[in-house]
Formats: sequence, structure tokens, C-alpha cells
Amino acid sequence: MNGLQISYGSTTTNRAAILNYIIKQRAVDPGYRVIDIGGAADSWSSPVTNTTVDINVADTEKTVSIDICVDEQWGKLFNKITEQGLYDFAICTHTLEDIYNPITVLKNLPRIARAGVITTPSIYAEIGTPENTNWIGYIHHRWIFDHLDGAMYIIPKLPVLQWMCKGRKFDTAGREEIMYVWGESIPYKMFMNNYLGPNGPTVLHAYNQLINGATADV
Repeated sequence: MNGLQISYGSTTTNRAAILNYIIKQRAVDPGYRVIDIGGAADSWSSPVTNTTVDINVADTEKTVSIDICVDEQWGKLFNKITEQGLYDFAICTHTLEDIYNPITVLKNLPRIARAGVITTPSIYAEIGTPENTNWIGYIHHRWIFDHLDGAMYIIPKLPVLQWMCKGRKFDTAGREEIMYVWGESIPYKMFMNNYLGPNGPTVLHAYNQLINGATADV
């Protein structure tokens, strides 16, 4: 499979679908190998994973401790790939929005697995108030994820969004989470082509277009 399959859903339904998919693959191929990137804190995938990668684990036979934001640290995983071959499937759920450098993960996932799945909160959740009406989205998240022209769309969660989204309503029913299923590569685009400029009005206009698109069907 090339490109991305993009869909919305709930965390519960998406995780059930991922587990069911892997169970079906294992029924055909008992040696189907799965790696989870960033999944140590919420180990929902542990029943089906061969390896878990996280900054908050110790190195063991089934865990690899690296900072996934640092390209050089992926060498530990590349060594495993050299010895054992590519994983069949990579899981990366509710991780990219937390970290300072998601691009390193997106570049390296296809180097360790043949295919995989990524989930994050949807834009509808991240510019709404799912935690507290005093702030938008989830307080510890740095990025908003959406899609554009068949690619993952990565948007900085700037403080100005708090003011711009105040009083607006966002419908998250059935789309609290966005899921990207990838194969071979992970196409992505950065908001404003990764240049927040050249001035304030330009940035505000781009964010207004984004927000208006999210409220168009509410």
C-alpha cells in the first residue's frame, strides 16, 4: 500500500480495529512482528507487540529505550532491523502530538516497518475544550494533526489559538481521533509550508482558514 488511508473515529473503536487487524494477520502468519513506538505509558497494545520503544523504559529483550526525537538514537532500532529484518507493522498512537520533533519519527518509521498506523487527537478535539474550558485541546500537546491533499497535515499549536477559538463550538462526535494507516512511506505537509510569516496578519489569516474549515459543518 502506498500513501495514507485516513479516517476519524474514537480511541476505543480505533484501538479495537488495530488489535483485530493484527490478530487476523497473525492467524495467517504466526511470525507477524509488531513494534509500538512511544507506547510504554499506556500499554494497550502489549498483547500483540513484540517490541516497545519509549524514552521511559529500560533496554530489555522486548523494550528499547531511546528518545525518538533524536535521529542518532534510532541506531539501536536499525541494529535490530539489520539482525532480524523489518517489522511487519508499527503502532504509534497518541505520541506525535506530545513530542518536540515528530518529523524524525515520520522519517524513520518506514525504515523499521513495512506498514503501520498512527493516531492522534483530531483537530476537532485539539481546538475544542475536552479537558477544561480555560484552555483548548490537551494541555501537554504541542501539535495539531489533520490532513491535506492526502497527506498528514502538521500544525503548530500556537498560544494565539486560545484566543481565536474562544466561544466557538467544535463537534467531536465520532471524530475525536484521526487515524493514518500507512505503507512504504508517510506523506506529510507542514502548516504554511513550515514558515509562520512573514507577518502577524498572514499567520492569523492562515489559522482563521483552518478554524473556519473545522467549524464549517457544525
